[in-house]
Amino acid sequence: GNPDLSAERMQTLEAVWESRLGEGTRFSGSLYRYRVRDPISLDPVTQINVNAADVWGNGVELELERRWQNGAILRGSYSGQFLSQGGLRPDNAPAGLAQLSAGLPLGDAGWYAALELRGVAARKAASNAAEIGGYGVANFTLSYRPKSAAWDLSASIYNLFDKRYDDPAPVDTALTAATGIVREH
Repeated sequence: GNPDLSAERMQTLEAVWESRLGEGTRFSGSLYRYRVRDPISLDPVTQINVNAADVWGNGVELELERRWQNGAILRGSYSGQFLSQGGLRPDNAPAGLAQLSAGLPLGDAGWYAALELRGVAARKAASNAAEIGGYGVANFTLSYRPKSAAWDLSASIYNLFDKRYDDPAPVDTALTAATGIVREH
């Protein structure tokens, strides 16, 4: 429907450093920068795809992992991103994501338990009109793999502590165009 629509283009630049920090310990880090030119977006008034303002992103990713000979693992990671589109932060783009996970074998019978903690920083929604709070959740997994078996069995409990949190939905552009009211779903 829009003959003036240009294709999206993306340019990226990334530097990565990975290092072994002794027996069983690994570190990795990266810095990146990208630009999305002419991103395609739906115009809320005309309901036609148009090219929006360029999106700029800068970020860092860090991960540290330790593995022990008994099969235990401890891993932590952090991702920070700083985005801008037309001078504003794009919707649903948290500035930071963090994760910590630990796994431990339960004896020699093939049982393994793992706990994962995830955190999401606050972010904007509804074209920067609303602030969605950050949150953290915990997940637990118990798995079983018999020795010399080609199969395993696992069960997970997601959101272990029943944490309530919000995730923004896109703005209903048809409703916005008809009423001028911006609503979150």
